[in-house]
Amino acid sequence: MSDRRKALIFISFTCPVCASYSSQLVTWSKTMPPGWEAEFIPVVQPDKESVMAGSAFYAALRADPARLGDFLSNAFSAIQDRNMRMADGKTWAYIAERARIRGFGQAAAQITAEPLQRAYGKLDLYRIDATPSVAIAGQYVITPDSVNGDNNLFFQLANGLISRALG
Repeated sequence: MSDRRKALIFISFTCPVCASYSSQLVTWSKTMPPGWEAEFIPVVQPDKESVMAGSAFYAALRADPARLGDFLSNAFSAIQDRNMRMADGKTWAYIAERARIRGFGQAAAQITAEPLQRAYGKLDLYRIDATPSVAIAGQYVITPDSVNGDNNLFFQLANGLISRALG
């Protein structure tokens, strides 16, 4: 499927900048123009921790997509503030419980390798080397570093690139 009308938001649960941008990214993701969609993509590498994190992310998304923001904020807090281990299934069960994700366990049991492989493929395709990164319209990739960490300018740039892609 083409990314021509998408904003792909790459995040890592160990990234403090992702944690600080998380709630704004969730809010921004809901403001896409008609015909556009925003999609969060966890950084998935071939290691147990990121595979577990990615699987938990996709389980939460499958079980209750409306609670994704709560899942993300609880995940960042658990991993970064409480030093919980990403490779421990109990960590993700705790995060899902705190985020009030119903059906998380059942959804987790149904996650296959496909979304993880797709996430890894997108990471490679867009050459993501910093998070958060937003790939817009399959053409542009921006990070907070693109605007010297200026939060407001970051979202202005993202919106401007979407407008440009619309034109």
